[in-house]
Amino acid sequence: MSTLEFHVVVSCQVETVFAVYTDIERWRDRGTFGNISWGKGRPWEEGSILKVTTRVLVPTTFDQVLVHFERNRYVAFVSNLYGVSCETRVEFTPVTEATTGVHVTLVVGGTALRHLGFALVPVMEKATREFFDDLKQECAASPATAAKP
Repeated sequence: MSTLEFHVVVSCQVETVFAVYTDIERWRDRGTFGNISWGKGRPWEEGSILKVTTRVLVPTTFDQVLVHFERNRYVAFVSNLYGVSCETRVEFTPVTEATTGVHVTLVVGGTALRHLGFALVPVMEKATREFFDDLKQECAASPATAAKP
């Protein structure tokens, strides 16, 4: 099992950062992502399933089950793909009135990690860091009145 953690600071209020992060339309067909849509359940309701298609290495679709959701504070998903499980936790914390800290934790495990033929964890880490770099840019370009889920 591998645990990856990192922290970014975004120059926007927590409400804006959270709204940009949860705007799945914004992330569709961009960067690592292909299609992103709600496959089951209501958007941003615990237990709902987000279907995600990635374009990294081998394009694939997998389900992310939303296991925890606190508006403007915390989101957690669990996903499984090719015998690899991943828990993703994202915590949003106001640093000042105009900046937000985002703490990301990925817990990756499963026997397939040893049998895939390539180092999956570094690929996941790189793609996740790129996503949060994009989030910083999107927040900087977004009006404070971004739509909320």
